[in-house]
Amino acid sequence: TLNLKRVPALITELEALPEQGINEQIAPLVSLKNVMLDSLRFAYLQDEPTGKSKHVSKWKSRWVQSIKGEKGLHDERRRNAWWQRLAEVYVSYRHELHDQGYYDYADMLVEVITQLEQHAELHASVQERYLYVMIDEFQDTNSAQLRLAQLVAGSDGQAEPNLMAVGDDDQSIFKFNGAELNNMLEFSRTYPTTKTIVLTDNYRSSQAVLDTAAAVISQAADRLVLRRPELIKDLRAAAEHTDNGELIHQRYETREQQYAAIAADIADYQKNDRGSLAVLARGHESLRQMAAVLNQQNIDVTYEQSNNILDNPAVQIVVRLARTVEAIRSGDANTVNYQLSHVLRHPMWAVEPDKLWHLAR
Repeated sequence: TLNLKRVPALITELEALPEQGINEQIAPLVSLKNVMLDSLRFAYLQDEPTGKSKHVSKWKSRWVQSIKGEKGLHDERRRNAWWQRLAEVYVSYRHELHDQGYYDYADMLVEVITQLEQHAELHASVQERYLYVMIDEFQDTNSAQLRLAQLVAGSDGQAEPNLMAVGDDDQSIFKFNGAELNNMLEFSRTYPTTKTIVLTDNYRSSQAVLDTAAAVISQAADRLVLRRPELIKDLRAAAEHTDNGELIHQRYETREQQYAAIAADIADYQKNDRGSLAVLARGHESLRQMAAVLNQQNIDVTYEQSNNILDNPAVQIVVRLARTVEAIRSGDANTVNYQLSHVLRHPMWAVEPDKLWHLAR
């Protein structure tokens, strides 16, 4: 274990390590040195009041391992080697993608950032057009999105750009897309004069709901209020809620039983002429099936869904046919084979599975 008394000296030693040259093109990515420092400081901050080294010991296990009696950052080196191999695959992927004239979601950010960084006139034009920038749902942004905001706001070399970020780290839901708490921490590091405003008045929920939510999120291992103890997020209900809501948890053997039971509850509700009801579901497929059950029982339903015409199966097959024809014209055999493998499977051709198998061979 790492003794708590040793931690301040270790922090000093880490601070003395040479900088790794994180320039504005790489920022807001953080150097390994600073990642280790921030995580150690945070662990020490959590352990100091208790006098125990629970979090500091976890920090040590995360960063230092022993192999054949030699201590070092062995796991981190393995992770770096893995990321380097993945980066090589990503380079090949991007070359192949762009050679075929395609762009993916990441390109929408990376290419814009590249153009702004490499073309001063374009950069200046964008900065003059957008004088004030506000980032909403900041907790769900990743490093590339933050870099783009900095470029648009003209924050390079400016201590106080016209840049405002609004977010709540306790509501972060896009970790899979690269969103991280680091962006919120890096914002204050990049702009030390940033004025932080904590919004504590809540107009949506009752105090009971807010208190319950606070009790749940307080169990999270890493939050902004833990990293910055001076921040106090004590949410208070600003509106009066005279009627207490009711939550009922029901379980059903099958989905059909669930739909039937919900439809029966809605029918009973309407008998008393108590107004309209909203039915919420995880996906539109569930709502479509629920609407069908309600229609069978002659219950009026209003259901709206935004449709993308490109998702229509008929449109998709036409697009594939067009791509096949274009590939034949250009002599692109790989694309022809790929598109035909999808086109010929469509039921409209009535090609038997065994014939498809022989064609594939």
